[in-house]
Amino acid sequence: MGSCCPKESVKENSNSYRKSKATEDSTKAAPQKTSSSENERHSKKDVNNSNAQQKKDLSNEQHGGAGASASAGGADAEEVFDKQLAIFVQETLKIGAAQLARDFIEKHYNTVKPLPKMDAYLAHRDKNRYGNVVCNDETRVVLSWPPNNPNDYIHANWVYIRGEKKYICTQGPTLETMEDFWRMVFQEKCKGIVMLTETMESGKAKCEQYWPKLVGETMKSGACTILNKKVTEVEKMLISTELEITTLNGEKFNCEHVLWTGWPDHGVPNEYLATLRLIERMSNYSPCLVHCSAGIGRTGTIVGIDLCQKTLKSGQKADMNEIVKEIRKYRFGSVQTDVQFVFMHAVFLKLAESRKIVTEKQLHSFFADYQCYVVEKAIPLWNNGSLL
Repeated sequence: MGSCCPKESVKENSNSYRKSKATEDSTKAAPQKTSSSENERHSKKDVNNSNAQQKKDLSNEQHGGAGASASAGGADAEEVFDKQLAIFVQETLKIGAAQLARDFIEKHYNTVKPLPKMDAYLAHRDKNRYGNVVCNDETRVVLSWPPNNPNDYIHANWVYIRGEKKYICTQGPTLETMEDFWRMVFQEKCKGIVMLTETMESGKAKCEQYWPKLVGETMKSGACTILNKKVTEVEKMLISTELEITTLNGEKFNCEHVLWTGWPDHGVPNEYLATLRLIERMSNYSPCLVHCSAGIGRTGTIVGIDLCQKTLKSGQKADMNEIVKEIRKYRFGSVQTDVQFVFMHAVFLKLAESRKIVTEKQLHSFFADYQCYVVEKAIPLWNNGSLL
């Protein structure tokens, strides 16, 4: 393994970045009045949240840092984030890519974990895509709409992020579960759907074509009719589709469907910061529905990255092992592979580079080892839909 950068170097870069940000802020004092009024409007919205701690977290996150005071300036929140990000970078570089992978295998893969209560999962085997991916009874989404439908089961779980009922993680719909999928979307008013698999991968069916692909096309599924209103290529690998759902009694509901193309099962993309851009795009959708094929590997990776970012913004130390454990409390088996686990770290190293907390040279050894490890494990590594 290559040697990591000295701690002083990372700190120095972080301090430099914060100073430059402070200078920018001081030269933009006048426009901050508008920003302040916007912050006040956001704060008022937070008062309506029922859970006091949740209100605090949401208010702080809306102002740029989940542990910073809502009245604090943006520069303070940036400083809190950069400080924790710099610490995360130092510790990650010290451990190295290969050791991170070994740690994951030892702590999360080879260790036998007690199975959660899963009576509903066992009672509805025909509605489970995979026989070895269980659904936790305690956190499962219980279907209640429409009221005359006797089936309340879908392989989906609520995942809380810092006290907020933020995500629904689910398997890719099958022919048997497409109707249930749209029941869930309408029932829970999921305004954002993130799809991290393609319908076919390496000649294998991974997910049904559960939404109309072409603009103007409609698809009927149970009590819902889904209309494709617009398709936009957000980035080379991200395709956004605006959908309108209409129920039998004429109720309408709009949602955004975002498909990430070229992220293979058990593999990793080579677009690190695109994960954060996707999370930011979907940040106003709560709950946000996320699925891949099984709903634990790629899905758990994205949700884990979001939790890590919010932890750093809160001014707290982020430990990816603890983050995986936290997500698995809700969605059993989340983050499937060692390579996905290392990728989660790599995202924040690249973020630190983009924020001038660390240099590309300082990250070179880590990413050289990471690329070698990916090749050694024969894991597909994709870049903008092209196999590397």
